[in-house]
Amino acid sequence: GVTGVQTCALPIFVLWRPSGTNNRKSKQQDHPSQWPLLAEMISKDLGTHELSALDHITNQMVFLYIGNVGKNINQLQNKPNKKNGFSRILGVVTVEFPREAYRMISLHERSLTPEKATLGIGIMWTHPIARHKGIATLLVHAARKHAIFGMQVSRHNVAFSSPTQAGYNFAINYYSNDNNTSSNRCDTSKGHNSRKNKEQSRNSNLRGPLVYEMNVL
Repeated sequence: GVTGVQTCALPIFVLWRPSGTNNRKSKQQDHPSQWPLLAEMISKDLGTHELSALDHITNQMVFLYIGNVGKNINQLQNKPNKKNGFSRILGVVTVEFPREAYRMISLHERSLTPEKATLGIGIMWTHPIARHKGIATLLVHAARKHAIFGMQVSRHNVAFSSPTQAGYNFAINYYSNDNNTSSNRCDTSKGHNSRKNKEQSRNSNLRGPLVYEMNVL
């Protein structure tokens, strides 16, 4: 089902959860009507099979960024306007819970020693008209905060599935940027937590991001 994730301004994040096991094996699990087109766009950009992409986003927890694109991030809105038309899906992050992950040494090289990962980012995609506006970062923040009830996952316990070059660059930046400790402008964490996160960040910045193998694609 679909759930709104409240932010400090507009409710521009939407969380999709699969409906669970469907006993009617002859019928595919229901999904939003926009998803075949979304899967087509994702598969073209990431070089994956369209049906595999559709199956993945239908059966995983998905965080969506919905809005219109303005000249800057502050003009992203989730309401229709005469210039840009109605709201559209501008960003997608799918969430998995891998049993283990591996430390990336470079894009094509990783450690052979398994490590624990709390949260896995399966697909990370942003619409071409909305890239370089921080949407992917906001979506990963939302996944860390809302994927597991009552728990905010440390960014250093997030693993990424076999990233592209752009995804690898994002992961490196996400791990190393201290500003990513705060999930959004509404963050009310106290100074103690901030110091703790910064200390953890210094230790983790010496290592590459975690990577895991996704079950599909």
